[in-house]
Amino acid sequence: MTAAIKLTGRGHARRGARLDLPVAPAAAVAAIPLPPDRSGSGSGLTPCAVSHNLHGQRLGRKGRDTRERILAATSELVEGDGEEQLSLSAVARRASIKLTSVYNYFTDLTELLLALLEPVMATAEDAYLSLLRERWPDDQLAARCEA
Repeated sequence: MTAAIKLTGRGHARRGARLDLPVAPAAAVAAIPLPPDRSGSGSGLTPCAVSHNLHGQRLGRKGRDTRERILAATSELVEGDGEEQLSLSAVARRASIKLTSVYNYFTDLTELLLALLEPVMATAEDAYLSLLRERWPDDQLAARCEA
């Protein structure tokens, strides 16, 4: 199962290019524990440890909040019903900021989507590694290898 996201805007070779992302079943996604939200924004996203923007300027509280708003707006658009096309300008409108502000934090839509997936992939990797480290009894080992 895949979800197609239509990419528009600067940085894409073809206008209207599509990005097909694999989509896990909802039960599998719900089973992945997300790290706690320490930002106080209540968005459920954990901010990444980003200390500088693309221009090398150190991010203060306001800059981190802006980056978090951009990620939250992107998350809303990705989870939406598909009415609104996913683009950097749509993210800027949803986050109530100017498009140039989005470019201060992300070079293109692909980088923004990767930043959105970063906390999920970190927890998925931790969950996967914990399964690998788990000792299986010998009687279950053969059954798990065949599955």
